[in-house]
Amino acid sequence: MAAVLDQITIATLAMHGDLNTAVLSRDSAALRILQDQAIEATGSPLKVKVRYKRNNGGFYAGFDQFNTTRVEQFAEGTLEWKNVYVNVTIDEDSLVENAAMNIKDLMAINDIRKLPSRDRNTIFNLFGEEMAGALDDIRKLMGDGIYSDGTGSGGKEITGLGAAVDSTGTYAGIAYTELGQFDYAGFLSSSNDYIWAGREKDLSSASITLDELANGLNDANQGGADSVDCIFCPLDIYSSLELQLEGQRTRVNADMADIGFRQNIEWVSFGATIYPDPYCPANTVFGINKNHTHMYIHPALNMDFSGFKEPTDQAAITGQLKMKCQLLCDDRAKNFKLTSVNP
Repeated sequence: MAAVLDQITIATLAMHGDLNTAVLSRDSAALRILQDQAIEATGSPLKVKVRYKRNNGGFYAGFDQFNTTRVEQFAEGTLEWKNVYVNVTIDEDSLVENAAMNIKDLMAINDIRKLPSRDRNTIFNLFGEEMAGALDDIRKLMGDGIYSDGTGSGGKEITGLGAAVDSTGTYAGIAYTELGQFDYAGFLSSSNDYIWAGREKDLSSASITLDELANGLNDANQGGADSVDCIFCPLDIYSSLELQLEGQRTRVNADMADIGFRQNIEWVSFGATIYPDPYCPANTVFGINKNHTHMYIHPALNMDFSGFKEPTDQAAITGQLKMKCQLLCDDRAKNFKLTSVNP
């Protein structure tokens, strides 16, 4: 009896091609960038290795004695995998109204290929439309998830930028004070920031300015090549920054524009591209270094579809799209966040 559902599953998946391509975000620049450079990994939990001290070393002459004392350079944190799913469900009413058959009729079909092409296509289109909706839904869940602090859904949500780019709090099991402080004052905080903390400033409802944005970029970059690549913000703040950048050296990131994210502006002086993102929390700006912030995906559960089945307690045919993933940052201080920001 399940043979017909196997045939429908095969046809539905064929309509949407590679699910890993179909799930690529079309509206969240942050999610799309992280998806495009996602890392496949196995093992549990995910390990975050942080180098926070340097080896002993220096200049010497002649018979100077070396300092051979071993330095503990690394701290190790861990993050648990998170699971995300979306139901793909066709209820019996939809079958009756669109295909003139109930679930019992559908399950009695031995080979769906023997149906008249019109009836067969009606069934395939019905299931295909539900799959398209489910793909859109999982993109939204992921878009929300990457900005989360990991406490939603009883702690089952992705441990997103809300936790990683934060000047306080524990991340990956390491308290923000645990690794000590830098020996210089930050531009945003005007004090010595903690090594295991994001650079952050509450603007107390003040309007966004290029000076504050530059302070965040300078804090995270410290004048080096390992710098913030992307700045994500709500549309109203993006529009304000776009106006303020008139007269500055800017250009459009052509690679992102080519895949549909035409609203973007690169601040050439810093090499960082600013994107409006509908999922970015209101009145908040994130500056992200892609070298240190990655999405991890488990290859054993990477946009896996369970296949359609008939539940025993529901008048429907249902299946689930599933993914095991997590966001991981190995250097919080390479990112910054501005909060309570107005346009």
